[in-house]
Amino acid sequence: MPERTSVKTILVNGTELHYVERGKGVPVVFVHGGLGDFRTWLPQVERFGAHYRVVSYSRRAHYPNAWPDGYEAAMAVHVSDLAALIRELDLGRTHLVGNSYGSYIALVLALRHPEMVRSLVLAEPPLHPLLKSLPGGEAMLAGFMEAAWEPAGRAFLEGDMEGGVRLFMEGAVGEGAWEKLPPRARNGVMKDAPELAVATQTSFERHMLPITCDELRWIEAPTLLLRGENSPPMYRLINDEVARCIPQATQALIPDAAHVLHTQNPERHDSIVLDWLAQR
Repeated sequence: MPERTSVKTILVNGTELHYVERGKGVPVVFVHGGLGDFRTWLPQVERFGAHYRVVSYSRRAHYPNAWPDGYEAAMAVHVSDLAALIRELDLGRTHLVGNSYGSYIALVLALRHPEMVRSLVLAEPPLHPLLKSLPGGEAMLAGFMEAAWEPAGRAFLEGDMEGGVRLFMEGAVGEGAWEKLPPRARNGVMKDAPELAVATQTSFERHMLPITCDELRWIEAPTLLLRGENSPPMYRLINDEVARCIPQATQALIPDAAHVLHTQNPERHDSIVLDWLAQR
């Protein structure tokens, strides 16, 4: 943790969320994906905090938040929490920067609360329901479910937390993703494994809210879609379709990175995003 960054808590929708905040000016909120928490974005908090009022928070049921009673990994709850966070911190219209499932949450927020969103930076939002309508997409989705999501769920049910995380990462990030993580990063990831375990047991329709191209056309916020050079092909297919559907969308490729782009090539990721935000 940078010395000038302290962890705070805020009560939203009946649960306490941990967050860090840096800087002044136009707000930027970072939204982490699965197997992540506020720590995922700490390098970006430091860099972006020199230019913006930056907030990185841990979503409900993620480290170090207390486990909420009756938690279900429903996306609508996370969207509602993000909206409440923006209101409680009096952020107003906000730049949202998300990775993976966090990008999906930011996208849904832009549909439900457009007045809160200044712009969107979305790193490979896993709009798996959208794949069903794309040529070749249904086969990609079936492959991901059969090779990663469903086996991970079975491993979690059997109490094999590390095995579940490994299987999920193989499908979402790429072959050997777990083995490539240093021990400290593995320890950090495992702190958020319980939430992923619940997600794999949640109905797909609740965990992944369906979104259509017609709905995406309503998003007026300028949108930057990021994709990793080494990411699984399904993300390219999704990004291309989202870019086609959102009126003010553009794309950028992050070299030498796969899915968790801001940790695998932070220099290039941050440079692209900061340059793009400066024009908004």
